[in-house]
Order: sequence, then structure tokens, then C-alpha cells
Amino acid sequence: MTPQTNENYSNSTTTIRAILIISLFTMGYCYLHGIKAYIIASGSMDPVLAIGSLVIVQPENSYYTGQVISYYKTVDTSGNLEKIQVDQSLGPINASNAEIIVTHRIVSILNQQGIAHYRTKGDVNSEPDQELVSHSRVIGRVVLVIPVIGYLFVLPQTKLGFYLIVETAVVWLCLLIIKKIFL
Repeated sequence: MTPQTNENYSNSTTTIRAILIISLFTMGYCYLHGIKAYIIASGSMDPVLAIGSLVIVQPENSYYTGQVISYYKTVDTSGNLEKIQVDQSLGPINASNAEIIVTHRIVSILNQQGIAHYRTKGDVNSEPDQELVSHSRVIGRVVLVIPVIGYLFVLPQTKLGFYLIVETAVVWLCLLIIKKIFL
């Protein structure tokens, strides 16, 4: 290696290490403070939360009307489990019910026996959601929205996305080899 190439390699390595260290600290902070990320899979909150947006959700002690929250909702799957996105971290799924994560806006708050219950509604929906959301079912308030980036996390889970990623990696490696041979 020439001195300049060696210096470029050193700078690249330092940059990669810095990015890894920052990423680890960020992940640790998020884990310790209960901050989670979710991908918006439906259009019920368009245009505020478009399909494919990544939302960062942070738990709070109380929530207010107008805030957008993510919460667990139990749905009756009736054998159609493959049609809904299920939070696998909640443990085993029985044959008739599954937990999904919904992100909607709080339109009203009711206090039942000293426990807050939230009436939620998707911005596009004409009517509020039928079920009230108990405070214990709320994951947190949406604090950050990053449009479109959620597709990058979903892409590898599809067959086409997987092939595109592998093909891109192979082409990139071939270009590096060609560059090394001819330059």
C-alpha cells in the first residue's frame, strides 16, 4: 500500500468505528428508556404518517388529546394470521387472537375507575376506533417520523428484496475486483 492509500484506509476505519460506537450508544439509550421503532403498514394516518414511514415511539406517564400514540390491540384472526402483522415478542399466539400494534391519534380521554382510557382515531378514518385503549396497552407517543425509510427494513423480508440486496452486493464486489485488477 502507498502512504496515501494507507491513510485513506485509516480514515475509513476510524469513521466506521465512530459510527459503530455512536450506534451502540444510541441503541443502549433507546433500550434503557423504552424507546421503540415501528414501520407504518396502513394508510389510516395519511398524510402525517404515510405507509413505509418509520416512527420512533417513547413511553410517557400520561398522554393528551391530539397526541399520536402506538398501542397493542388484540384482534380476532380466525385463521387469517398471515394477513396481519403480529408482534412476535409478545409470546405464543393462540389460534383465535393476536396482538398487533396500532398507531392512531387520541381524540378523547375517559377516566374509568381512576385509569385513563383513550379514544383513538386514524386521521383518514371518518369514525373513531370502536374500542377504548387502556393506559396499560399504550406503548408510547410518536416523537419522530422518518418518511419512506421503513421500506428499507421491510425490503429484506420479501423474496424480491432479498434477491435485490444479494445482487447489489455481488455487483459491488465484482466492481471492486475489476477496479483492483485494472487500476
